[in-house]
Amino acid sequence: MFKKGISFPQFLADLISFQCDFLARRFDELIVLADESKVLTEEDRRQFFDKAYALLMVDITVRCCQYFSAQVSNEEVGRGASIVYGRYLMEHQHVPPVLAEERIGGVVALLNLMDKAKKDLVAKSAHHNTIGDAPSANIADDADAEQFYLCSGFAEYCVGEDMKSECWEGRRFAALKLAKGLVGGNIVAQALGQCKVTF
Repeated sequence: MFKKGISFPQFLADLISFQCDFLARRFDELIVLADESKVLTEEDRRQFFDKAYALLMVDITVRCCQYFSAQVSNEEVGRGASIVYGRYLMEHQHVPPVLAEERIGGVVALLNLMDKAKKDLVAKSAHHNTIGDAPSANIADDADAEQFYLCSGFAEYCVGEDMKSECWEGRRFAALKLAKGLVGGNIVAQALGQCKVTF
């Protein structure tokens, strides 16, 4: 099968555009499915929607790092994704530069929470090993693990860690389900089935 050649920045732009359009079209359906317990308020839904853009961006960035690590550094992928996302926000969604910077800051915050989720799981596993108990989760360090950390980070990004807050558990579960629904498929692998990326 013939695959069309595409530059890496254009590849990122196409992925970002596709995913953001998908989110705008399907969010209402996905959030209803995710909110099984019917605990989310309208404010929760609005916040989840706004934060879901960061989720999509982190998913694209992480997967591109996995697929293109031989051709380009993770830092270059992150920088390229930030530039393309910023341009998308300002040129296509007509977002003011200050809000675009805020959204890019949300991507960085979610990346940090994803890293925290990984460290927390490693610490829990180490604790279980010291007391001779089986770990609660045993995830290999691969793409599935990255998705788990991303979804966990997104839940914390949306709901926080305050377990005493109202409906915390139901809201966290809804955020996890929403994240899985949005990033459960591998958009980068699907796109690479149609094109060949050039650097």
